[in-house]
Amino acid sequence: MRDLERWMVIANCQTQGLSNCLQLLNPGVTVEASDIWHFQSQATRDPAHWAAHMMSYDCILLSDEITALGLVDFSACPRVVRIPPIGFAGYHPDLCYVYAEGKGVQTPLDDYHSIVAFAAFKMGLTEADALALYNARMFEAGGYLDMWAIDKGHLFAHFDRYGYDMAAPFRQWAMRESFMFTLNHPRIECLYDLARVATTKAGRTPVDSPARPHDNLRNAQIFPVYPEIAEACGVEGSTLFKVAGQYRLLSLQEFVHASFEAYRGYGADVLDTTEQFKGRYNAILAAI
Repeated sequence: MRDLERWMVIANCQTQGLSNCLQLLNPGVTVEASDIWHFQSQATRDPAHWAAHMMSYDCILLSDEITALGLVDFSACPRVVRIPPIGFAGYHPDLCYVYAEGKGVQTPLDDYHSIVAFAAFKMGLTEADALALYNARMFEAGGYLDMWAIDKGHLFAHFDRYGYDMAAPFRQWAMRESFMFTLNHPRIECLYDLARVATTKAGRTPVDSPARPHDNLRNAQIFPVYPEIAEACGVEGSTLFKVAGQYRLLSLQEFVHASFEAYRGYGADVLDTTEQFKGRYNAILAAI
Protein backbone atom coordinates (compact mmCIF):
# COMPACT_ATOMS: atom_id res chain seq x y z
CA MET A 1 0.00 0.00 0.00
CA ARG A 2 1.32 3.43 -0.97
CA ASP A 3 2.07 5.87 1.88
CA LEU A 4 2.14 8.99 -0.26
CA GLU A 5 -0.53 10.31 -2.57
CA ARG A 6 0.50 10.76 -6.20
CA TRP A 7 -0.50 13.94 -8.00
CA MET A 8 -0.05 14.90 -11.64
CA VAL A 9 0.12 18.49 -12.88
CA ILE A 10 -0.61 19.16 -16.56
CA ALA A 11 -0.43 22.77 -17.70
CA ASN A 12 1.56 25.10 -19.95
CA CYS A 13 5.01 26.66 -19.50
CA GLN A 14 4.10 27.20 -15.83
CA THR A 15 3.87 23.43 -15.20
CA GLN A 16 7.27 22.87 -13.61
CA GLY A 17 7.01 25.83 -11.28
CA LEU A 18 3.52 24.77 -10.20
CA SER A 19 4.68 21.21 -9.65
CA ASN A 20 7.64 22.32 -7.54
CA CYS A 21 5.43 24.63 -5.45
CA LEU A 22 2.83 21.92 -4.92
CA GLN A 23 5.55 19.52 -3.84
CA LEU A 24 6.89 22.02 -1.31
CA LEU A 25 3.41 22.72 0.07
CA ASN A 26 2.48 19.03 0.30
CA PRO A 27 5.11 16.86 2.04
CA GLY A 28 2.66 13.94 2.05
CA VAL A 29 2.37 13.92 -1.74
CA THR A 30 4.57 12.91 -4.66
CA VAL A 31 3.97 15.46 -7.41
CA GLU A 32 4.75 14.71 -11.05
CA ALA A 33 4.44 17.01 -14.03
CA SER A 34 3.73 16.89 -17.75
CA ASP A 35 3.50 20.09 -19.75
CA ILE A 36 0.91 20.47 -22.50
CA TRP A 37 3.35 19.70 -25.30
CA HIS A 38 4.51 16.40 -23.82
CA PHE A 39 0.96 15.46 -22.84
CA GLN A 40 -0.42 16.24 -26.30
CA SER A 41 2.32 14.26 -28.02
CA GLN A 42 1.97 11.20 -25.80
CA ALA A 43 -1.82 11.21 -25.48
CA THR A 44 -2.26 11.62 -29.23
CA ARG A 45 0.00 8.64 -29.86
CA ASP A 46 -1.74 6.35 -27.36
CA PRO A 47 -4.89 7.87 -25.81
CA ALA A 48 -6.06 4.62 -24.20
CA HIS A 49 -2.75 4.21 -22.38
CA TRP A 50 -2.78 7.79 -21.12
CA ALA A 51 -6.40 7.56 -20.00
CA ALA A 52 -5.49 4.48 -17.96
CA HIS A 53 -2.32 6.13 -16.71
CA MET A 54 -4.27 9.12 -15.38
CA MET A 55 -6.38 6.78 -13.28
CA SER A 56 -3.28 5.80 -11.30
CA TYR A 57 -3.04 9.26 -9.71
CA ASP A 58 -4.92 10.34 -6.60
CA CYS A 59 -5.33 13.86 -7.99
CA ILE A 60 -4.95 15.49 -11.40
CA LEU A 61 -4.39 19.27 -11.49
CA LEU A 62 -4.91 20.83 -14.88
CA SER A 63 -6.11 23.89 -16.77
CA ASP A 64 -9.06 24.08 -19.12
CA GLU A 65 -6.77 24.18 -22.16
CA ILE A 66 -5.78 20.60 -21.36
CA THR A 67 -9.34 19.31 -21.15
CA ALA A 68 -10.21 21.26 -24.30
CA LEU A 69 -7.81 19.05 -26.26
CA GLY A 70 -10.31 16.21 -25.79
CA LEU A 71 -7.58 13.57 -25.64
CA VAL A 72 -8.44 12.16 -22.22
CA ASP A 73 -11.73 12.04 -20.32
CA PHE A 74 -10.53 13.34 -16.95
CA SER A 75 -14.03 13.06 -15.42
CA ALA A 76 -13.29 9.39 -14.68
CA CYS A 77 -10.22 10.27 -12.58
CA PRO A 78 -10.49 9.98 -8.78
CA ARG A 79 -9.98 13.71 -8.14
CA VAL A 80 -9.55 16.58 -10.61
CA VAL A 81 -8.63 20.14 -9.61
CA ARG A 82 -8.82 22.93 -12.16
CA ILE A 83 -5.90 25.33 -11.95
CA PRO A 84 -5.85 28.68 -13.77
CA PRO A 85 -2.70 29.57 -15.74
CA ILE A 86 -1.53 33.11 -14.99
CA GLY A 87 -1.49 35.57 -17.87
CA PHE A 88 -1.03 39.31 -17.39
CA ALA A 89 0.03 41.87 -20.02
CA GLY A 90 -0.01 44.95 -17.79
CA TYR A 91 3.77 45.19 -17.62
CA HIS A 92 4.34 44.12 -21.23
CA PRO A 93 1.60 45.67 -23.39
CA ASP A 94 4.02 45.88 -26.33
CA LEU A 95 4.51 42.10 -26.42
CA CYS A 96 2.75 40.08 -29.14
CA TYR A 97 3.04 36.98 -31.32
CA VAL A 98 3.63 37.13 -35.07
CA TYR A 99 2.68 34.51 -37.64
CA ALA A 100 3.47 33.91 -41.30
CA GLU A 101 0.77 31.84 -42.99
CA GLY A 102 -0.17 30.24 -39.68
CA LYS A 103 3.38 29.44 -38.59
CA GLY A 104 4.98 31.26 -35.67
CA VAL A 105 7.85 33.63 -36.48
CA GLN A 106 10.84 33.59 -34.12
CA THR A 107 12.94 36.39 -32.67
CA PRO A 108 15.88 36.02 -30.26
CA LEU A 109 13.14 35.84 -27.60
CA ASP A 110 11.54 32.89 -29.42
CA ASP A 111 7.80 33.58 -29.89
CA TYR A 112 7.87 37.05 -28.34
CA HIS A 113 7.71 40.17 -30.52
CA SER A 114 7.32 43.92 -30.09
CA ILE A 115 4.10 45.41 -31.47
CA VAL A 116 5.91 48.68 -32.18
CA ALA A 117 8.70 46.98 -34.15
CA PHE A 118 6.24 44.79 -36.03
CA ALA A 119 3.94 47.69 -36.90
CA ALA A 120 6.92 49.76 -38.05
CA PHE A 121 8.09 46.96 -40.33
CA LYS A 122 4.60 46.52 -41.76
CA MET A 123 4.52 50.26 -42.49
CA GLY A 124 7.81 50.06 -44.38
CA LEU A 125 9.81 52.08 -41.85
CA THR A 126 13.53 51.69 -41.23
CA GLU A 127 14.98 50.24 -38.05
CA ALA A 128 16.07 53.74 -37.00
CA ASP A 129 12.54 55.01 -37.54
CA ALA A 130 11.20 52.13 -35.47
CA LEU A 131 13.54 52.87 -32.57
CA ALA A 132 12.32 56.47 -32.48
CA LEU A 133 8.77 55.19 -31.84
CA TYR A 134 9.59 53.80 -28.39
CA ASN A 135 8.38 56.81 -26.44
CA ALA A 136 5.61 57.85 -24.07
CA ARG A 137 3.51 59.47 -26.80
CA MET A 138 3.41 56.28 -28.83
CA PHE A 139 2.78 54.10 -25.78
CA GLU A 140 -0.11 56.31 -24.74
CA ALA A 141 -1.56 56.21 -28.26
CA GLY A 142 -1.36 52.40 -28.21
CA GLY A 143 -3.20 52.19 -24.91
CA TYR A 144 -0.14 50.78 -23.18
CA LEU A 145 -0.38 53.02 -20.12
CA ASP A 146 -3.94 51.85 -19.41
CA MET A 147 -3.20 48.17 -19.82
CA TRP A 148 -2.22 47.40 -16.21
CA ALA A 149 -5.63 48.31 -14.80
CA ILE A 150 -7.49 46.72 -17.71
CA ASP A 151 -5.65 43.42 -17.49
CA LYS A 152 -5.99 43.32 -13.71
CA GLY A 153 -9.74 43.13 -14.30
CA HIS A 154 -9.26 40.39 -16.89
CA LEU A 155 -7.00 38.41 -14.55
CA PHE A 156 -9.44 38.61 -11.63
CA ALA A 157 -12.31 37.50 -13.88
CA HIS A 158 -10.12 34.59 -15.02
CA PHE A 159 -9.43 33.54 -11.42
CA ASP A 160 -13.13 33.86 -10.58
CA ARG A 161 -14.08 31.45 -13.36
CA TYR A 162 -11.87 28.85 -11.68
CA GLY A 163 -13.15 29.73 -8.20
CA TYR A 164 -9.81 31.09 -6.94
CA ASP A 165 -9.79 34.09 -4.60
CA MET A 166 -6.45 35.69 -5.44
CA ALA A 167 -7.18 39.30 -4.37
CA ALA A 168 -4.88 39.29 -1.33
CA PRO A 169 -1.97 37.52 -3.07
CA PHE A 170 -2.27 39.90 -6.04
CA ARG A 171 -1.85 42.90 -3.74
CA GLN A 172 1.37 41.37 -2.45
CA TRP A 173 2.63 40.64 -5.96
CA ALA A 174 2.01 44.21 -7.09
CA MET A 175 3.75 45.75 -4.05
CA ARG A 176 7.15 44.31 -4.90
CA GLU A 177 8.26 44.46 -8.53
CA SER A 178 6.95 43.37 -11.89
CA PHE A 179 5.51 39.96 -11.07
CA MET A 180 5.71 38.83 -14.70
CA PHE A 181 8.76 38.12 -16.87
CA THR A 182 6.53 38.07 -19.98
CA LEU A 183 2.77 38.07 -20.43
CA ASN A 184 2.55 34.34 -19.56
CA HIS A 185 5.65 33.79 -17.41
CA PRO A 186 4.92 34.73 -13.77
CA ARG A 187 7.44 34.83 -10.97
CA ILE A 188 7.58 31.84 -8.64
CA GLU A 189 5.77 33.73 -5.84
CA CYS A 190 2.67 33.90 -8.04
CA LEU A 191 2.77 30.17 -8.76
CA TYR A 192 3.34 29.41 -5.08
CA ASP A 193 0.22 31.36 -4.08
CA LEU A 194 -1.75 29.64 -6.83
CA ALA A 195 -0.50 26.24 -5.68
CA ARG A 196 -1.53 27.04 -2.11
CA VAL A 197 -5.14 27.57 -3.17
CA ALA A 198 -5.04 24.49 -5.41
CA THR A 199 -3.83 22.43 -2.46
CA THR A 200 -6.86 23.45 -0.45
CA LYS A 201 -9.14 22.62 -3.37
CA ALA A 202 -7.50 19.18 -3.50
CA GLY A 203 -8.60 18.59 0.10
CA ARG A 204 -5.28 19.06 1.86
CA THR A 205 -3.93 21.72 4.22
CA PRO A 206 -0.88 23.42 2.68
CA VAL A 207 2.29 23.24 4.77
CA ASP A 208 3.49 26.81 4.40
CA SER A 209 7.07 27.92 5.02
CA PRO A 210 9.47 30.70 4.01
CA ALA A 211 11.06 28.33 1.48
CA ARG A 212 10.36 28.71 -2.23
CA PRO A 213 11.39 26.58 -5.23
CA HIS A 214 13.91 27.96 -7.68
CA ASP A 215 12.33 30.31 -10.20
CA ASN A 216 12.84 28.29 -13.37
CA LEU A 217 11.06 30.85 -15.60
CA ARG A 218 13.66 33.44 -14.60
CA ASN A 219 16.08 31.55 -16.85
CA ALA A 220 13.67 31.76 -19.79
CA GLN A 221 12.98 34.86 -21.87
CA ILE A 222 12.54 38.17 -20.05
CA PHE A 223 10.77 41.00 -21.85
CA PRO A 224 11.59 44.36 -20.27
CA VAL A 225 9.15 46.73 -18.63
CA TYR A 226 9.83 49.89 -20.62
CA PRO A 227 10.74 52.88 -18.39
CA GLU A 228 7.63 54.87 -19.37
CA ILE A 229 5.39 51.94 -18.45
CA ALA A 230 7.40 51.09 -15.34
CA GLU A 231 6.95 54.63 -14.04
CA ALA A 232 3.17 54.30 -14.35
CA CYS A 233 3.25 50.89 -12.61
CA GLY A 234 5.69 51.87 -9.85
CA VAL A 235 8.39 49.33 -10.74
CA GLU A 236 11.92 49.45 -12.15
CA GLY A 237 12.13 49.98 -15.91
CA SER A 238 14.52 48.68 -18.56
CA THR A 239 15.01 48.31 -22.29
CA LEU A 240 17.11 45.14 -22.05
CA PHE A 241 15.78 41.83 -23.35
CA LYS A 242 17.02 38.54 -21.85
CA VAL A 243 17.54 35.53 -24.11
CA ALA A 244 16.15 32.18 -22.94
CA GLY A 245 18.58 29.76 -21.31
CA GLN A 246 21.46 32.23 -21.43
CA TYR A 247 22.86 35.03 -19.31
CA ARG A 248 22.78 37.30 -22.35
CA LEU A 249 21.01 40.61 -22.76
CA LEU A 250 20.00 42.41 -25.95
CA SER A 251 19.59 46.15 -26.21
CA LEU A 252 16.42 47.57 -27.72
CA GLN A 253 18.39 48.37 -30.87
CA GLU A 254 19.67 44.78 -31.11
CA PHE A 255 16.20 43.33 -30.54
CA VAL A 256 14.58 45.56 -33.16
CA HIS A 257 17.33 44.72 -35.67
CA ALA A 258 16.92 40.98 -35.07
CA SER A 259 13.14 41.30 -35.38
CA PHE A 260 13.43 43.14 -38.70
CA GLU A 261 15.84 40.48 -39.94
CA ALA A 262 13.31 37.80 -39.06
CA TYR A 263 10.49 39.68 -40.82
CA ARG A 264 12.55 40.24 -43.96
CA GLY A 265 12.81 36.47 -44.30
CA TYR A 266 9.05 36.33 -44.90
CA GLY A 267 7.97 39.67 -46.31
CA ALA A 268 5.43 42.08 -44.87
CA ASP A 269 2.44 40.75 -46.82
CA VAL A 270 2.38 37.31 -45.16
CA LEU A 271 2.98 38.51 -41.60
CA ASP A 272 0.21 39.11 -39.11
CA THR A 273 -0.54 39.05 -35.40
CA THR A 274 -3.44 37.40 -33.60
CA GLU A 275 -6.77 38.89 -32.55
CA GLN A 276 -5.58 39.06 -28.95
CA PHE A 277 -3.17 41.88 -29.89
CA LYS A 278 -5.00 43.51 -32.78
CA GLY A 279 -6.44 46.39 -30.72
CA ARG A 280 -3.05 47.69 -29.58
CA TYR A 281 -1.45 46.84 -32.93
CA ASN A 282 -4.04 48.84 -34.88
CA ALA A 283 -3.72 51.73 -32.44
CA ILE A 284 0.04 51.83 -32.95
CA LEU A 285 -0.40 51.66 -36.73
CA ALA A 286 -2.80 54.60 -36.58
CA ALA A 287 -0.36 56.61 -34.45
CA ILE A 288 2.70 56.09 -36.67
